[in-house]
Order: sequence, then C-alpha cells, then structure tokens
Amino acid sequence: MGTQVILQARTSSKRLPEKVIKLLNGKPMIERQIDRIRNSKRVDAICIATSDSESDDIISEIGLMIGVDVFRGSLENVLSRFQIISKDSTHENIVRLTADCPFVSPELLDAMIDNYENSDYDYYSNTLNRTFPRGLDVEIFCAKALNKLSEFELTQSEIEHVTMGIYSRPDLFKLGNFSQSENLSFHRWTVDTESDFEFVAWVYSKFQGCETEFDQLEILQLLKQHPEKINYEVPA
Repeated sequence: MGTQVILQARTSSKRLPEKVIKLLNGKPMIERQIDRIRNSKRVDAICIATSDSESDDIISEIGLMIGVDVFRGSLENVLSRFQIISKDSTHENIVRLTADCPFVSPELLDAMIDNYENSDYDYYSNTLNRTFPRGLDVEIFCAKALNKLSEFELTQSEIEHVTMGIYSRPDLFKLGNFSQSENLSFHRWTVDTESDFEFVAWVYSKFQGCETEFDQLEILQLLKQHPEKINYEVPA
C-alpha cells in the first residue's frame, strides 16, 4: 500500500510571490517543510508537484538538490499534476500538502495516516470541520478516488483545488474528519501575505537549531508568552 506526500508548490502566488522559497533561519520555506515531513514515521515517499513554468525552475532545483522527487506539469490544472503522479506511483494513499505551511506536524501526519488506514474512507482530512490552526491542514485520499474525478465535468475551482471534486460529492465518496478537543482554528499558521510570513519567521527564530522538532504545543506555549504575536485567521 504505502503513503506518498504530494507537496503542491509554485512561485507565482499573487499575494506573496516566491513565498515558498523565502528563507526561514537560512533555508527556503519549502525545504524547512520537507525537513519536517521527513520526521514522519508513516510517510514512505515525498514528491513535489510544481508547474512547468520557468518561474518554478527554482523549486525543481531545490527539490533535486535535497533528494526529493519533482514532477512538473500544468500551472493551471493542478489536479492533473496529482493524477499523473498517482498513476505513476506504487503508493495507494496520497497526502496532499501545500508548500506554504511550514509548521506541518509529523505527529499529526502519523496519527491521521494511522486512522485513515484503519478506516474505509475515500477522503480523510482535518479541514471539513476545522479545529486545528490553518496551516496544519492534512488531506489523505486514495489514488482511486482521485482518478475517478476524470469521469466528471469539473469546474475550474475543482481543477485548481485538487480535492474539492471529492469532498463536494459526499454522495459518491465516503468522507471523514479528524478533530481535536480544543478549537484552535482561529490561529493562522499558513503563509499568504507578508504579515503571515513575518509571523512564521518570528516563530522559527525562536526555535533555531531545532527547526524540525517544535510542534503545535510548543508554538501555543510561545504564544501564551507573547499573545500580541498571534496571527488571527480572518473568517471567510
């Protein structure tokens, strides 16, 4: 069976261009995230899914430099990147992560992969009913469900957002949600804006030398000491 992380990345973000290669304690954000993913005990492989645009050459170069598989495909049709990777892979389970979430938690990944493999869900995430900070998002699904989307006439949003075609069809796919007891969804730990990056860089600066080890609890303890630094998620 096996589990592969597909890490979605591009440099052409409109709000904060090149955010995934901005430096955190001297390393590109995407590399920091991969370092953390590699601490997972349940992830068997990692593949960066980026575009064939010249602007994403740098992402490909970083991936190859640190020994991670890289697939390059359509800039606009993100779903197609995932489908091609999954068809060429021997791994049945896919974890979708995005490269603007450098606090990714290996412990959370392991717990959710364990639960998923002991269930009959087609799609399992902690985003259907959010209790985790935005930026600790994990989506797990089977290659079969992903490739079944080819049977439907998908919207542009479903093509761009990869898993939307699955979770928006609960009559066809079995969905599951992973929650924690305390609702911390008001925290914003992803990077879309300069202020988001400043927050993330500040947190990383407090964990120099142990960048792969700090987790949700340690960040929350830090924020209890510095509540003025909380980066709030703005309700949609």
